[in-house]
Amino acid sequence: MIMAITRAQSHRPNQRGFTLIELVVVMLIISLVIGIAVVMFSRFNDRHSLLSKADQTVAILKYCHRYAMFNQTGVRFTLKRRGYHLSRQSADQKFHLWTPFPNASSTFSYLNFRWHQNNNTGSKRLVITFHADGSISAPINIPFQLALFLGDTPTHLVISLSTQGAISVKQKGKTIES
Repeated sequence: MIMAITRAQSHRPNQRGFTLIELVVVMLIISLVIGIAVVMFSRFNDRHSLLSKADQTVAILKYCHRYAMFNQTGVRFTLKRRGYHLSRQSADQKFHLWTPFPNASSTFSYLNFRWHQNNNTGSKRLVITFHADGSISAPINIPFQLALFLGDTPTHLVISLSTQGAISVKQKGKTIES
C-alpha cells in the first residue's frame, strides 16, 4: 500500500511555481504601487523645493536687513520675476552692485514672484531698500507680500515684509518661518 501511494504521487504533474497569469497580476499590482509612490514623492519634492527657495529668499532679505543696520549703510534688494540683484551704498552715497555670496545663484530656476504696485502686477522689478536705522522702504505700500508662483501656477506661499523689518514666509495666513 505504501508503494501504491508513492507510485500515484510520482505520476502527478509538478505542482511547484506560479502560473503566468499569477505573475502578471503581481507585476501589475507592484507597478501600480510604484507609480502612485512616484507621483506622491514628486508632489512632496516640489513642495519641499518651493519652501526651500522661499526660505532662501527670506534668508537673503534678512541678511540684507542686518547688514544695513550693523554696517550703517543702505542695501538694495532688486527683485525681478525670476531673480534678484544686491547693491550696497558706498561712501559716495551711490549704490554699487554687490555679491556677498560668491557661490550663490541670483536667479530662480522655476520660481516666480508677483507683487502689486498701484493695482498693477505688470511691474518688471521691485527695489526694496534696507536702511541703516532698520527700516525698509519700497515703491509699493508697506507692509506688502510677495506671492510665489511655480511657473505661472500660484502657490499658497507669500513672503511678508513690514516697515520695521519683519520678514517671514506665510502659508494661507499662518507664519511658517519668521
